[in-house]
Amino acid sequence: MFENCCGDRKINHRYSFPESAFYHNGQGGCVLDVTKAPFFAKGDGITDDTKALCQAMTFVRDHLEVQKYQDEVYCTERNVCNWIIFLPVGTYLVSDTVSQQWPALAFNLFDGWLHINYFNVESPEHEKELAAETEGSVRFLHGDPDLPAADDNNGSFARGQYQSEKIYAEANWSIRIFGEDRYRTVIKLKDNSPGFSVCSNKPVVNFALLERGSNVNLGNFIENMTIDTGSGNPGAAALRWNSSNWGGMRYLTLFSGDGCGSSGIYMNCNNATGYCHDIEIKGFDCGIELSAGRESMLTLEYADITASEYGIKLGNAGSGGGGDNLSCRRMNINAPLPILVRQAGQLVIMESSVCGDEYGIKVEKDGFCLVRNIDFCDVSCQIKTEEAEICNTTFVDEFISTAVHGQRPWQKLPVREVPLFAEPTAEEWATVEDFGAAGDGITDDTEAVERALNSGKKVIFFTKPLYLFNGSLKVPAHVREICGCFSSLVRHKAESYDAQGLFVIDSDSEEPIRIRRLVHAGGVLVEHLSARTVLCEDLFVHFNHCRSNVVKDGVAFPLGAESDSNIWRVYHSGTVNEQKKQVFINNCVMPIGDDADGSLAVKGADFYGRMINSEHVPGGLYSFDDSNAWIFGFKSENTDTVFAARNNANVEVLGGSLLLFEQKNGPVLLVEKANLSAAFYLWHMRIVPHILRKDDDGIMEGRELKALSSEDAAVFLST
Repeated sequence: MFENCCGDRKINHRYSFPESAFYHNGQGGCVLDVTKAPFFAKGDGITDDTKALCQAMTFVRDHLEVQKYQDEVYCTERNVCNWIIFLPVGTYLVSDTVSQQWPALAFNLFDGWLHINYFNVESPEHEKELAAETEGSVRFLHGDPDLPAADDNNGSFARGQYQSEKIYAEANWSIRIFGEDRYRTVIKLKDNSPGFSVCSNKPVVNFALLERGSNVNLGNFIENMTIDTGSGNPGAAALRWNSSNWGGMRYLTLFSGDGCGSSGIYMNCNNATGYCHDIEIKGFDCGIELSAGRESMLTLEYADITASEYGIKLGNAGSGGGGDNLSCRRMNINAPLPILVRQAGQLVIMESSVCGDEYGIKVEKDGFCLVRNIDFCDVSCQIKTEEAEICNTTFVDEFISTAVHGQRPWQKLPVREVPLFAEPTAEEWATVEDFGAAGDGITDDTEAVERALNSGKKVIFFTKPLYLFNGSLKVPAHVREICGCFSSLVRHKAESYDAQGLFVIDSDSEEPIRIRRLVHAGGVLVEHLSARTVLCEDLFVHFNHCRSNVVKDGVAFPLGAESDSNIWRVYHSGTVNEQKKQVFINNCVMPIGDDADGSLAVKGADFYGRMINSEHVPGGLYSFDDSNAWIFGFKSENTDTVFAARNNANVEVLGGSLLLFEQKNGPVLLVEKANLSAAFYLWHMRIVPHILRKDDDGIMEGRELKALSSEDAAVFLST
């Protein structure tokens, strides 16, 4: 039996920032205290703070610079402002939805990716009018007649994508809402608020205004607070969230004051991708609904969900195209139907407790589940699929629904928990500006940050949006954390950094180091050379297909020179030691990579990846050499090889989304004298990809991947 289900760990951090990081102090900081100018929320539980909180949300949208350069645009904002909305301790009473407010900022691609057209959508009715004008006009992806648009979810195709509608996506990116204290920072909906009637499913906090959402809205986070939907609001959803490629929900308590809310977390518009943990949801009809579709992949750990109908409802994407992919573990779920997996839903669930009525997990046609180490209680049938039932037991060690099995046994690598860190206090901070950093994107701040690293302080803090470097920085053993306000760290010259990362971890320490909330362009961000455990979290390195524009001065950053690097990665493991080093990569974009000869592979490491994303990289994405790699959720696009395992590597992949819409050479999976097990979602298949395995005796074996009956394909295999 699995005896260690823990659910929400009830961790109560106190989030804080250096004074210079706050916008109202006039020092170039990007943290927006909602109780200060220009918002003046009260947080007293009496005053209606709806307007103030909405103004903070709108401020973020209106003070992010979108790309409007002809022939120099790409799928994200300019990285010169990285706002954080901060709610100090208090109860923020609201009477309507907290959002960025209409009109919504949207764009289309009728003139191609290099000529994006931005415009306002005035209302939900206006959105429907614009969508109707071009509905069904495009039936091919990228205009390629050999590649029909997906027709997999009730006759719909990838709405709003590939120039198929006047609205491509909403420009709702970089929304970051942080509370000071999880249990004492509360957004509370007034009792009996108009508009929150039965079946309205109206959110209290809403990250997306448009019905279709967006697939380029990177970096949406909400953390460390409580949302109370009050009483007499039966149609209230606590949170409607979306984020593309990179985002998260952490340390949240979501509840209905009278136990009659609609949804805890509602994700019905593309995309919903990120790493989430430590969440409590109670008092709603449905705890979590994930029906976002397209390129959605959610990794969730440590959650308590109690609901009156469904604990988790997964699949049947309302936005068309792609799948709804969830990898979750350490869950406690209690509902009449704890988990429902619908069409195009992919569920991986591990080490959890599921309590319900008739069924524990119900999987409908063209859904997929991989179940491992689950305690069931009070259910007459533990797992029900179209083809099979598991009944009359209280524990399931492993079950895999309809899929294609390889000929080799599935690997079950040991799982390590992410190291826990206390939130730093002011006494521990070394703010880089105090050591001479300019943070203007033009001045070389390498020496100033080196002084901060050597100051004896435990936490190195970047408070401004942009810093320029042209060297490498060795991180002393006493430093426990390197953190920013999603600050951008940019490097120019290839000869100064291609051989070594910006932050070099070469000192041994029994204490792990955490590097988080940073954006990076140029070279490798973290070079891991010692045995010290490294945690990389919420790091973003620009997509490969963006770099021809990112490196140009003034497009993404005011660089003062054009970057010339060909290698952009979060992490490189450096030399191989006798003892494998440990690295945790959580919610990072472009975490690792590979080239044809494997020289950029992770070597000699125990690697734990929770929701990693490499988007597009020529040749290969995730490559491991003489390493053990446990990957719990990934998202990637258009690559020849998504996973490579070489030289005694052991790789286990539990959930993911792979989009292929270009002609690729493959193999999607490459195994050379190693072991690899993978379950992931493959969609919009441009080719039939394949596996290539080289055994110890040099014999090569090729095998095609197989799919379920729909074009959206749950793939299960072991090589």
